[in-house]
Amino acid sequence: GKNQYDHFTLAGNWPFKANTPFTITCSFKSRGGWVTPVIYFRDSFYSKSGFTIMRSGPQLHLQIGKDYIISSDKQNPLQKNTRYFVTVSWDGKVWRMTVNGREFTGKKNPPFILPSAAVKLHVGGYNTRTNNVFEGTVRKVKIYDKALSMDEIYAILEKEIEELEEYLEAEKAIAAAKVREASFAELQIDKTFSFVFIYFPFVLFTKISKANSIETTMKISRLSLYW
Repeated sequence: GKNQYDHFTLAGNWPFKANTPFTITCSFKSRGGWVTPVIYFRDSFYSKSGFTIMRSGPQLHLQIGKDYIISSDKQNPLQKNTRYFVTVSWDGKVWRMTVNGREFTGKKNPPFILPSAAVKLHVGGYNTRTNNVFEGTVRKVKIYDKALSMDEIYAILEKEIEELEEYLEAEKAIAAAKVREASFAELQIDKTFSFVFIYFPFVLFTKISKANSIETTMKISRLSLYW
């Protein structure tokens, strides 16, 4: 219902191990909200175990305990209805977060404390009773048993971009076919020419280059029908 987003995914049998490096990746797109978890994996909201990938207003944060130990920059605020690819990794000593290929680190690097065995990995929320649920979509959550290198992250991101480009081309072809069919039908009825305009979704990408500090920009139009 209105202002009520009461669905998220709970996953048991997670592969995290104590004192072992890992990387978790996902894509998300927000439709609104303010302080809501994208990924939540801890014993309680402020416990020192586990972690939360938290969207708070215009920024994305990695939260451990009560602290945001890593935050995306305010100069490039998160936008609604825009797709972001995020990774969080722990190499045994240092936490790292990337957003669309741009790397962020923090001054604090607390240890990764494994939550209790009963804890489930929450995708897209924390607690429906407090309406603390991510307003938007989260997809392709993957967990790796190592801290991915930046080259490996770039490769995954490049694949994500290629898949989206292929999808957009297919949608564009379908839309064009519908326009042709509608134009032909109107000509048959009215015996006059009619011009049909359609607003195509677009995606603007800053291409990946190993020589640059990557900042991949993905802007999807208001006709976001992709996921």
